[in-house]
Amino acid sequence: VLVDENFDILQFRGRTDRFLEMPPGEPTTNVLQMAREGLFLELRSALTEARKSAEVVRRDGIRVRTDEHIHLIDLEIIPVRPLGQGQYLLVLFNDAETDAPAARSGSLPALSDSDAQIEAGQLRQELGATREYLQSLIEQQDAANEELRSANEEVLSSNEELQSTNEELETAKEELQSANEELTTVNEQLQRRNLELDLANNDLTNLLSSTSIPVVMVGGDLRLRRITGPARRPMNLLPSDVGRPISDLSLSFIVPDLAEIVSDVIERVQTVEREVEDREGRWYLMRVHPYRTADNKIDGAVIVLLDVDQIRHAQVELHHRTEELGQQVQLMELSQDAIIVRDADNRILSWNHGAQVIYGWSAEEVKGLPLEEVLGTDKERWRLLNKDLDEHGAWEGELRQVRRDGTALIMHSREVLVRDQHGHRLAVLSIKRDITELRNAIQALTEADRRKDEFMATLAHELRNPLAPVRNAVEIMRIAGDNPATMARLREMLDRQVQQLSRIVDDLIDVSRIVEKKIELRRGVVALTQLVDTALETTRSRIEGRHQQLTVSLPARPVQLDVDSVRISQVIINLLDNASKYTEAGGNIWLTAELALDGKGKDEPVGLILEVRDDGVGITADLLPHVFDMFTQGSQTRKEGRGGLGVGLSLVRSLVEMHEGGIRAASEGPGQGATFTVQLPLAGAKTVATPEEAGVDEKAPLRPARLLVVDDSVDHAESLGMLLRLMGHEVHLAASGPEALEAVATFRPDVALIDIGLPGMNGYDVARRIREQRKYRGIVLVAQTGWGQEEDRLRSKSAGFDHHLVKPVSRDAVESILKGRKRT
Repeated sequence: VLVDENFDILQFRGRTDRFLEMPPGEPTTNVLQMAREGLFLELRSALTEARKSAEVVRRDGIRVRTDEHIHLIDLEIIPVRPLGQGQYLLVLFNDAETDAPAARSGSLPALSDSDAQIEAGQLRQELGATREYLQSLIEQQDAANEELRSANEEVLSSNEELQSTNEELETAKEELQSANEELTTVNEQLQRRNLELDLANNDLTNLLSSTSIPVVMVGGDLRLRRITGPARRPMNLLPSDVGRPISDLSLSFIVPDLAEIVSDVIERVQTVEREVEDREGRWYLMRVHPYRTADNKIDGAVIVLLDVDQIRHAQVELHHRTEELGQQVQLMELSQDAIIVRDADNRILSWNHGAQVIYGWSAEEVKGLPLEEVLGTDKERWRLLNKDLDEHGAWEGELRQVRRDGTALIMHSREVLVRDQHGHRLAVLSIKRDITELRNAIQALTEADRRKDEFMATLAHELRNPLAPVRNAVEIMRIAGDNPATMARLREMLDRQVQQLSRIVDDLIDVSRIVEKKIELRRGVVALTQLVDTALETTRSRIEGRHQQLTVSLPARPVQLDVDSVRISQVIINLLDNASKYTEAGGNIWLTAELALDGKGKDEPVGLILEVRDDGVGITADLLPHVFDMFTQGSQTRKEGRGGLGVGLSLVRSLVEMHEGGIRAASEGPGQGATFTVQLPLAGAKTVATPEEAGVDEKAPLRPARLLVVDDSVDHAESLGMLLRLMGHEVHLAASGPEALEAVATFRPDVALIDIGLPGMNGYDVARRIREQRKYRGIVLVAQTGWGQEEDRLRSKSAGFDHHLVKPVSRDAVESILKGRKRT
């Protein structure tokens, strides 16, 4: 192969395709680019040496890989310098496996006649070509001789100049000799430098071949200069890619602008880092460094790939964990529970917002402080907690602690111990929940349950008290027969006990209605004297029966109140009964009323102050704040048998507050009596309606009437029928709805007292059926039932009833209806 100074192929002969990857007919190209595997380095080294030295260079025993075989060749490079032209290099490839033996034997194999003729023809063609080539060389030589003749004349003319300068050269000879000595010294230094360079080159070669880091060196022309073995797989490179432009490579990782990055690094002399991902999803850190020469010039770039796939996944995992921890920290901050972390010495490390809300301390104020001192935990309790925590690793229980302002707290705490790798205490996580209100509520419920049990026991006791005389009275009536004196005493006793039973039931119903906020006041203008008279009529017999002295003091001027007369009378009755119950026989009770003035000098009344005072057993200091609570009774009064149901004072307070008034209790202690003070609003300019003005004649005689009693309870129906007959009325009884409708048609009653809870057709259906017929619309319908709430009254009214009576039905209620007064 004939090549020029740049190693570009000019001509080739023979089987060059065995050593070069260039089929015949290809355009001229660089011989190094076409060298087969194993030949490139030796060929480049030999060509470079021959070009520099202009001498024949040989390389023997080179192993060259073809597609199927490995050949052993001898390489010979002969410098050729034609006249008037540049230097050429003749490259000869000798097959050492076949050519060498023939050379040693000195003989050639015999040829056949046909082969000899073919070879002779080829030799003639080559000789003809050589003759033409030599003829051109002769012509060139002749032209060169002409040029030499002209140059000889110039040389002769310059010879004189040379002789003149010879002397100068002689003088400089000595200088050159001294310089030669210096050059010799420098040459020795260069030789040492070359040795060092060879050593460094060997070190670099070994380093690049042994390193596991992918490294690619790129020249200033952006062609691959050197690659390491580990760079082949991640960058999809082959050894044959050396010398190719980097833009022509198909890299396995996704960096579409790699050529631009390398160019930018070479231009700006700045290192560039970028994380890249290959097609398999593996991540690398690509660093592109400027390639600096020994004289600090930039002659390319170095691409280094660092496998950061695990680091990348770890970063992604760390990022996810960080987000999760951030969410957990945010949830901890948003938690209403106190979440506290303390170290091995019980000093606070972390304090969330919930802890700040519960305890009143900010995180900045408590960090680094002992937890037990900040929260005021009992020392012995704290010691036992930590001991149990060290033994079991966790603890759960209740702690009594203190807020910053001194408020006592009951905390439900969960403690979890975190240990280090040696098992020593590292930190403790505490989750605390304020259960103070819960514990107080439980305590209140427990107390309410206790009061309820006491109430049920008291209710049973209170109910047995009137029931026992009633039962005894029934037995006496069986034995005594018709003895007038005995029957009179029994009637009085039964009347008192029935009133007591009615009183108990009314109190329970009123309390229930007040609790459910279903009670409705029927307010009107009423005189104070009327309210007091009603209360005294009810309570006087009991007070006198205990030989107690009652003193009443009322204002001299008339006082009018805007109240529900029945309810306020009930308030006064309850207070007087309560005073009588807790005052010894022969004691004193005072009922006092006075006007409350405005205190601004005008002496205008703004309200009424009603006071009930006694000199009885008094109220203890611990019971006084709770006297108006439901089911509350003093322990001493229960022992003495004075206790009632424990609902009276609670009912009184509710009724007074419903009238926009107030009530308070006072006592100096046991044996010092008690005082209950009620404040009520006064009426405006309204006047009091008297019975006469209301059109009711209390003294009018009761006319006989035809009465129908409908009730499925035989005892109740017969007893009520007997009472009405004794009052002078004609009575008919019915036990069901159909019987009632039949009796209406045949008996034609003036008034029908119908039970609501009838079997089958109930009282509402009976009333509707009666009201559907015009001829029966004059009958007065009265509902009798055990339900007396407002919605029950409205329902009976919508069914067609004129009145609503709550069992047991009293004689006065029936007389009021018969007289035309609506007391329902």
